[in-house]
Amino acid sequence: MPDHPPLRRGAWIAALALPALVLLIGGLSRRWVGDDGFINVRVAQQLLAGNGLVYNIGERVEAITSPGWLAVLTLAGALGMRLDDAAWSLSLLAAVAGLVASGLAAPRLWGNELSRRAWALPFGLLCYACLPPAWDYATSGLENGLGLAFLGTSQLAVARCLESEHPAPRRLYAAALLLGLGPLVRPDYALLSVPLVWLPCWRARGARERLLLASACLLPGALYQVFRMGYFACLVPNTALAKEAFRARWDQGWLYFWNSAGVYWLVVPALGMVLLAVSLRGRASRSSQAFALTLALSGLLHLSYVIRVGGDFMHGRMLLPGLFAFFSAAPLVALDASSRARWATGGACAIVVAWCATCALRLRVSDENEFEISSHCSGRSPRPSG
Repeated sequence: MPDHPPLRRGAWIAALALPALVLLIGGLSRRWVGDDGFINVRVAQQLLAGNGLVYNIGERVEAITSPGWLAVLTLAGALGMRLDDAAWSLSLLAAVAGLVASGLAAPRLWGNELSRRAWALPFGLLCYACLPPAWDYATSGLENGLGLAFLGTSQLAVARCLESEHPAPRRLYAAALLLGLGPLVRPDYALLSVPLVWLPCWRARGARERLLLASACLLPGALYQVFRMGYFACLVPNTALAKEAFRARWDQGWLYFWNSAGVYWLVVPALGMVLLAVSLRGRASRSSQAFALTLALSGLLHLSYVIRVGGDFMHGRMLLPGLFAFFSAAPLVALDASSRARWATGGACAIVVAWCATCALRLRVSDENEFEISSHCSGRSPRPSG
């Protein structure tokens, strides 16, 4: 963390704690384990019982989507935790840890010259933490919590690589290997992690080291793919076949996207992000700009994929990883009263703070919104108004 006076250091700590606290309270108030979450619980039970990585004994079908989350649940069960309790509690703790890790990346990149006289405001992270779907899927027994922990720690690892001109090779390889775990959290997380690999490669020395870093990133996914083909005799998880993950459904995808974007007025924080980018132009270092741009683009790439495949039957769930990556482009904002761009920065922060309060307290999905998604998926006519 940058070298601040005690009061400024307290501002950084408070800015880190506020989004994490909002997500923790929201997740606790809506803790649950969904039907799909119990699929993970059952497979973990079978694995602990010695029946293998199966849903039913003797049927080698990959019923899970997240090997990483299954490994966490299995370890928790081996340590004596009830699996249904572990499914929501560990997910919530992982989600909160992910927000904190993402926030810790910002001071390493912005440097003392940008934050010596500045107050830290939880800009992007607070946007994510105030979304009601983020509260729902901070638990639910699914891999969303683990996904936040992965994305946050990946951002921190990459930031550690960028904070110096010549980072230690072990730091570069550690970041590359960590980013390579994305497909094990969920296959589509590769769209969020792989774009970040070029940042450690940027700091590498020579083409040989860059090639080795790229290979290290591909190694975890490649090893699990070999296991998948040998154990399940399939190239992709069964869930990808069942949900037609390779079929384009743009009409349904846009409906799914606007079902959340419209309900939660997501254009408002997006506008705030644009104003912030304008205010920081010329003040942030090249490393900070490259890091923020890569995060934003990776988030948009994942959102585009979700729209292409038609979204999901769960309101907002599949949009959350991409939104987190996009908002993480500005996890903490340094509001400097002496800066020429203070009005643009202050305006962006005012817009976001007002939106966060409105979103957290007032904006909610209705029964009609949820029926619109389910009826379109099943081919039924929408419910008549009135």
